[in-house]
Amino acid sequence: MTTKKVGPERKTVTINGEEYEAADVDYGGKTYTLRELSVKENDEIEDASTDKDGKFNGRLHLRLCLTHSIVSPATNSDDIEKWPGRKYLVMSRAFNALNSLQEIAGKGSAPDIPAEQT
Repeated sequence: MTTKKVGPERKTVTINGEEYEAADVDYGGKTYTLRELSVKENDEIEDASTDKDGKFNGRLHLRLCLTHSIVSPATNSDDIEKWPGRKYLVMSRAFNALNSLQEIAGKGSAPDIPAEQT
């Protein structure tokens, strides 16, 4: 896994030849590096967050997502359980920003995809 800065505000992490968006989050004097997740990781986390009766545990899902997303420092689910609420929310927001489409020019939706890409 390699991490590199691309331009003044963009950072990426390369895993198995795929480039993932990444971001640094400073909290409590410590810098955390988070990255977006792969489709497979999302699928596996969703499966792990659903019990045998099909009940989905959203709290577990977010903790597992954060565990997989945080590149450094090494962080596990037990660490996250001990975090104060504000830290949890800051990291959750950073994770959500990396794993969703951002509003473009105030439109509130993803940018138009040129016809040749559809």
